[in-house]
Amino acid sequence: MSVLKVDTIQTTAGAAPTAKDLGFAAGSVVQTQVARFSGNSANMNTGSYTSSGRSITITPKFANSLILIRYTATSYVNGGVQGYFTFYRNGTNLYNQSGYSTNSSSQGLMQIMSATGDAFFPSSGEFADNSHNSTSALTYTLYGKLVSGSGGVFWPPGSVDAATFTAMEIAQ
Repeated sequence: MSVLKVDTIQTTAGAAPTAKDLGFAAGSVVQTQVARFSGNSANMNTGSYTSSGRSITITPKFANSLILIRYTATSYVNGGVQGYFTFYRNGTNLYNQSGYSTNSSSQGLMQIMSATGDAFFPSSGEFADNSHNSTSALTYTLYGKLVSGSGGVFWPPGSVDAATFTAMEIAQ
């Protein structure tokens, strides 16, 4: 068996190679990270975004790649409750960074609401992050908050419920 070790790889022009230079066509998956959780999330029933306690970390190979974030679990709100969810990257609310209205006091990337009784929703939240510009570790965390009503906002709600958090790097 042979081992090849090098300090750097450069293009013939002396620049750092892009994903395409290394054989990754635009749109191809470079890597995927998956985190699985069991049990209920934190109750995100305050008027400010609160961490769910659910995070995933990925270290991009390329600064210009797209990171697709997906969180899947059953969500729950009490009757008459409206809740919003968003993703944070390294402590920054991505809702405010993605070209949407910056009125984060009343909006989010995802919403759940029950006008009458307690409600469970099979839910999946996704976000395509193309502004990270980094090859350092990126930690994405699900946050939620109570927008109206009084009661619980969980994603997932039960002690036996499972959740999956996925981060996928896609070459550009």
